Amino acid sequence: MAHPQEDTLLAKQITPTPMRLLVLDVLRRQSAALSLADVEQQLGHADRITVHRTLKTFTDQGLVHRVEGGSGAVKY
Repeated sequence: MAHPQEDTLLAKQITPTPMRLLVLDVLRRQSAALSLADVEQQLGHADRITVHRTLKTFTDQGLVHRVEGGSGAVKY
């Protein structure tokens, strides 16, 4: 059986990978925007660069958007 998030990724022409599915799941479970550090913390032992690239892919493909706060912190 397919992962429930796979269709969401495929609809945005994003190839589902285990990390992309995990990051999407983390974002969907939250009621507020998260920073890169927040996402990393939720994932536990995840490579920072991989998480960053995943968030960039999601942003580039229009799946999520960046919110830049007044402090310069970026959230997704």
